[in-house]
Amino acid sequence: MKKRKDPIVGTGKKPKGSGRRLYTDEDPTDTVPIKFATVADARKTIAKVMKINKPYARKVQILTVLEQRAKVMGKMEQARLAKSAKATLKAKNEKSSPVKATRKVCLPKAKIASMSQAERQKVIRAKRTAASQGKKVRSSKSFIRDGSTRSKGLRDWVKQDWRQVGNPSKKCGEK
Repeated sequence: MKKRKDPIVGTGKKPKGSGRRLYTDEDPTDTVPIKFATVADARKTIAKVMKINKPYARKVQILTVLEQRAKVMGKMEQARLAKSAKATLKAKNEKSSPVKATRKVCLPKAKIASMSQAERQKVIRAKRTAASQGKKVRSSKSFIRDGSTRSKGLRDWVKQDWRQVGNPSKKCGEK
């Protein structure tokens, strides 16, 4: 019988007969120890999690584990602390990464050609107003219909020659 090669470490997959164990930590250097026996321990753990150099999602994951384990063990104060730390982390994360709204307005070239100058300006103003308010989408008041009666598929929609409304000589992604 031919012996199969082990899968890549860290994928969570383990072939039959493999020497690797299912629940062993394959990268123990990445492990963040969680202590929550007392309220003081929970506070220290939360402070450590807030300071470590890990992505936002990983920090939330650690705090969720702390919260759920504390709740199951009946340590409601520690669970409450973990939950409030997650809320603080979420608020901090949302503040640090605001929505990046674009000010470009792109439409199919044929549609731009059929629009009057006033209609073009109305669409551009609506997009700029939305962008200045941090929104990604312009208001529905400036909704554009393409004038066709039959429904086109997504493939046809994407294949159109998309141009900037403010400067139709430039393609949609150009600066």
